[in-house]
Amino acid sequence: MRIEPTDADLEAWSRQVPISGDLLFFDETSKLPKGIASSILLSAEEVRAQKLALWKLSDRSWYGYALNRSKCAMHLPIGTIESLDSETTRNLGRAQARLGVPSLIKSSLLPAPLRASLIKVGRFNWITSFAFRKLNRVSRLAVMKAWMSQNEIHFYSSIPIKQLPDGPAALLKAIGFEKVVNSYAKISGPNCMAAVASAVAGNPKTANQWLHWAPLKTFLKERGYKITSSKSPMPEDVLVFMRGSKAMHVAFFLGENLYFEKPGQDFYEPYRIERFDRWKLEWPKTTLSIWRRIRS
Repeated sequence: MRIEPTDADLEAWSRQVPISGDLLFFDETSKLPKGIASSILLSAEEVRAQKLALWKLSDRSWYGYALNRSKCAMHLPIGTIESLDSETTRNLGRAQARLGVPSLIKSSLLPAPLRASLIKVGRFNWITSFAFRKLNRVSRLAVMKAWMSQNEIHFYSSIPIKQLPDGPAALLKAIGFEKVVNSYAKISGPNCMAAVASAVAGNPKTANQWLHWAPLKTFLKERGYKITSSKSPMPEDVLVFMRGSKAMHVAFFLGENLYFEKPGQDFYEPYRIERFDRWKLEWPKTTLSIWRRIRS
């Protein structure tokens, strides 16, 4: 089955769109308009280091990979773009469109009445924080659908609960995730490591957080998990996909060639079930470590 977001998901995700201001991105060819030259301008490295307030996990999801294509970025308070003259706005918008900044959406993907209410930049409409804040629910859902289409958001496949073998189905229920699997988080942040920690603890309520490898590794050791030399996982094993010394991803093995995972920290990356014999396709250029609970 393909996991697709419901309108309720899209509505929740629309609340992740930043509405306190706008991020603008620039490369070496960009010319900063005089009207905003005094705004704070930070290098891409400084933004990644969290030196820009408007760069939380949800903001990263909305702006996608724009920062990776940029040399620097700046934050404009809400309404600033609307206060600029048309030529300045147009030049700024063109710079954003050239870098593929997702807040500029192809007009063809938006309903005509909505297009009429937004700033036009060539074949794009600019979804500014000021504009998005004013939109009603229907228009916000339309924007989210267009945003997902333009950014080619990947819809993951999974296995319906009813089609699971008895063993994996029972284990999924035992750890409390039978109602969570094949669905999405409402916010960005919850990631693979939080999902696995919650699965090991049997408490899905703790999955709604961001976790990195060091505390997860400590948690697993405290629960009696150790690396095993076995190449064949057993139910309740934790699969750790390594690239060198870095843990790139983790998953919880359910048995019968199936594992449970959340493949990323963005709100559009769902909790799902994948086949173990596909792990090299899903996580190329990684090696697999299997962690197993050693019961006394």
